[in-house]
Amino acid sequence: MYPRYPKNESEHLIGDVIQKVMKETSLLRPFVERRAAMVWKDVVGPLIAQYTSKVELKGDTLYVHVLSPLVRNELLLLRDEILVKMHREIDERLLKKIVIR
Repeated sequence: MYPRYPKNESEHLIGDVIQKVMKETSLLRPFVERRAAMVWKDVVGPLIAQYTSKVELKGDTLYVHVLSPLVRNELLLLRDEILVKMHREIDERLLKKIVIR
């Protein structure tokens, strides 16, 4: 089956309408903040995620609090790769850097 596109200007795809409403009503930011925390677990995997105590998006920076110095060092080495993977799930305009604490 082929994707359906609007036939005229008065028709809109539901995904486009939802994104527009979220942007106009300030719902996008809380959604992206929650999504960042959920995506973190998928990106780094369950083994690393278990050593993460807190993941929060503030502004365009993702702050990750890690329980183990060993895991922290590993994440620091992989930070650029993790950021690329996070951008697949979250718009890179909304997430520019990762700080690991």
